Amino acid sequence: MATSTGSQPIVPILLYHGLVVAGPSADPFTVSTATFESHLALIREAGRVPLTVSELVAGRRPGGAGVPPNAVVVTFDDGRRDFLELGVPLLEDYGIAATMYVVAGLVGRTSAWMGEDAEALMGWSELRSLEDRSVRVELGAHSVNHLQLDIVGAGVAVEEIRASKAMLEAGLQRPVPSFAYPFGHHRAATRRMVIEAGFESCCAVKNRLSPPDDDRFALARVTITADWGTDRLAEVLAGRMVPVAESRERLATKGYRVYRRGRAMLDRSRYRTPR
Repeated sequence: MATSTGSQPIVPILLYHGLVVAGPSADPFTVSTATFESHLALIREAGRVPLTVSELVAGRRPGGAGVPPNAVVVTFDDGRRDFLELGVPLLEDYGIAATMYVVAGLVGRTSAWMGEDAEALMGWSELRSLEDRSVRVELGAHSVNHLQLDIVGAGVAVEEIRASKAMLEAGLQRPVPSFAYPFGHHRAATRRMVIEAGFESCCAVKNRLSPPDDDRFALARVTITADWGTDRLAEVLAGRMVPVAESRERLATKGYRVYRRGRAMLDRSRYRTPR
C-alpha cells in the first residue's frame, strides 16, 4: 500500500465536476448528492485531514509545516452553481475544505464547452459569498474560456491563463494563487505560461495519486465519476487501485495530444471551407 515517500505522504487529490440531487445523470462526471455525501462521510470516518490545494503546496515546500500523513484534497472544476447549492452545505456539514476552479470568462453564464449538456455557472456575488461560509473554499482559475491550452496557439494560451487570474482577482477582490488546466491538458510550454502568469500551483488530472515530489505546476488528481461508490473511494484513499504519478509525461499522453491537435486542425479546415 503506497501511503508515503520519505517523511511526506502520498496524497489523493480528488476531482469532482457537477452534482445532482437524484442520479444518475446523463453526464458521467456529475455525481449524485447521495454519492457525494457518502464520500464525505467516508473521508471523515477515515480520519482524513482535508486541505486546500494551496495548503498542500505550502506544506510541501522546503521549510514548510509539512503535510499530515492522512491528508486528502477535494477539488471541483468549472464553477458550476450546483456546487454552491448542493455541495457547499454538505462540505459544511462534514467540515471538509475544498478548492473550486472557476472559468473566469463564463462567470454567471453556462458551461458552453459542454454543448447540449451545458450547466449554469456561479455569478460573481455567489463566488464572493463562498468566503463567508463556515468551511474553507479556495477559488482558483480554470482559464477564461475552457480551451485545450496545449493545442491552441501560444498567444491564445498565454491570454487564457494570464487574463483568468486578472479577471478573478478583480472580481473576487482577493488573491487567486492556483490554476487548473482545462481537461487536464498541458505541456511544458503551457506549464511555463502558468508560472510566468504568477500562479503558485496548478492542477492537472493524470488519474494518479500525488507524491511528495509531485510537480506543483502539474499536480496529479483522480477523477471521480457518477459510478464511484464508497468501496472504490476507500481503495483510493488507502493508496490502492490507482498508481502514484511519475515525474515524466507518459507516451500515451503525448500521442493523444498529437491526435487532438490533428482533429483541431481538421475542424478549422472544415470551418473555412466555403459551403
